[in-house]
Amino acid sequence: MKKISYIFCLSLFFIFSAISAASANSLTAMNVPIPTVMYHKISDNPEEWNDYCISSAQLRSDFEELKKSGFTPITVNEYLDMADTYKRALTERNANAEVALREKLTKSPNPILITFDDGYKDGYSILFPMLKEYGFKANLSMVGSYEGNGDFLSKEQIKEMSDSGLVQFGNHTYALHDKMKNNLKNYYTFTQNYDIIKNDFVKNADLLREWTGKNDAFFTYPYGVSSDLTEKILDDMGVRVSLVTDLSAKFVKLSDSPRKISRLNRTLTESSSALVTKIINMKTRQSYSSAYNAMANYYSAGTVKNENPTVKAGNSIPIRFYSNGNVYEFTGNIENNTTSVALEELKKYGNISAKTASNNKIRINHFGVCDVVINSANVVTVSAQVRGQANLPVRAFFEFLGYTVNYDAVSKTVEIR
Repeated sequence: MKKISYIFCLSLFFIFSAISAASANSLTAMNVPIPTVMYHKISDNPEEWNDYCISSAQLRSDFEELKKSGFTPITVNEYLDMADTYKRALTERNANAEVALREKLTKSPNPILITFDDGYKDGYSILFPMLKEYGFKANLSMVGSYEGNGDFLSKEQIKEMSDSGLVQFGNHTYALHDKMKNNLKNYYTFTQNYDIIKNDFVKNADLLREWTGKNDAFFTYPYGVSSDLTEKILDDMGVRVSLVTDLSAKFVKLSDSPRKISRLNRTLTESSSALVTKIINMKTRQSYSSAYNAMANYYSAGTVKNENPTVKAGNSIPIRFYSNGNVYEFTGNIENNTTSVALEELKKYGNISAKTASNNKIRINHFGVCDVVINSANVVTVSAQVRGQANLPVRAFFEFLGYTVNYDAVSKTVEIR
């Protein structure tokens, strides 16, 4: 009897461990990097164009490319809500939070933050109508002392834009933006400036609250300049989200701190397609790199180190990939199926940037020297010699991302659902 009880308890342990692992894997897959793109002024006067001022046609082209690539522009508050839900699901193992996060990501797939700095009036005349047309959302950081002055938004326009739900306004200082970048660096260094800096930040926050009727302003550092002192001031103000101008733009993930989020500047000469391709590539590298590092622990290299996949010419083991209710199929003979829809789906949903190589292999560039192969024993594996993780199974990769992978020995078919 004791033996039966022991086996029962042990079975429960393994079941709950498996459920817990699956949940953790699913959550990790939802820990998406969110690109943040920085704009400033929009003008149709060519004399004004530079890396901080683009034309309305260029902005429209950007929106078209973002829409075509499946991006969903969100507000800072929506990002923060996703991040809070993710952290609650992860730390509390809250199943309801995990479901809620999945629903949020389903509603806003491929989220991106579009930001505009300073508060130019073209935000109302050009950006705002375009947001309505595309159903996009943007985040606009306002320098309070500029309100209503010539080339900048009025408080009435700010109110209308905020009320639409398409624009969230952020704090860009009241007047400190007028100090030059190097002056700000020095100014932010001295603790005796605490009260002066805080009074400026608070004054602008109060104005934004008065103009919008909302108390949800994030903070955007002019020129991206910050310091330990300014971060303490934001802490004391209760500001949770801040943005900087790190042009390398490591995209923020849901697990990251929401402070000092870096942004990718939209320059003048880059085409819209090049910009969006760069965003996709940067996001993919970040997603896949973190997934790989975590998966090294999830699926021990020792488990698979003895596998020695060999590719046979003409191998035709089917792989079925299920996505959004659709079924895609391709075979192990990748070389003869380079245009397969399934391969495109794998690239999209598996964060794989792949291209056909010789010997029926799909080469994944993010690993360095890495091949996906189907061997003579019908085992789908990844070989990644550069990182010392030889022959890591594709099964583990997709399971880590939250998919279910089965191999049907009768039909000799690998299914990824």
